[in-house]
Amino acid sequence: MKSHSDDAKIFVFGNYFQLDRSHTCLGLMFRTKSDASTCMRLASYPAANQPVEQMPFFPSGLAFNYIDIIKLHCGYDKRGCLTSSGGVPFMTDWGHLTAEFLITLLGDILEKRADDLRGSGLLDFLVLPQAIQAGRTASSQPNAGLTSSASPSE
Repeated sequence: MKSHSDDAKIFVFGNYFQLDRSHTCLGLMFRTKSDASTCMRLASYPAANQPVEQMPFFPSGLAFNYIDIIKLHCGYDKRGCLTSSGGVPFMTDWGHLTAEFLITLLGDILEKRADDLRGSGLLDFLVLPQAIQAGRTASSQPNAGLTSSASPSE
């Protein structure tokens, strides 16, 4: 992008919680006969408030704005972090978020922390989906299990 324009703005969205590669979230859910909250409890990465410069693959020669989605969403308190959206777990493997969950997570951050995003310049590039997000937020509760999440149509 920078090769096309020196004025290009780059935003890097920080990781959500991840497991080590020896366990998948779906596997843990089956083994423990539980929901995705078991994956959140066992998530080992990232450490709370880890400086972005210490994260793997940090692009030291590239100017970018880092968006710490965990800090914006739940302040690294795992008990208050979403683990599912509309019955879909936040991840099924060890670290890739499901699309349904990602949409809900970003909508939640946009709704509750818009001022923090405004300071980074990100809001200049986003359309706030209030109508869609209202239904999604109502159907997603922190640590909601597969059976306890209400669907948006209810």
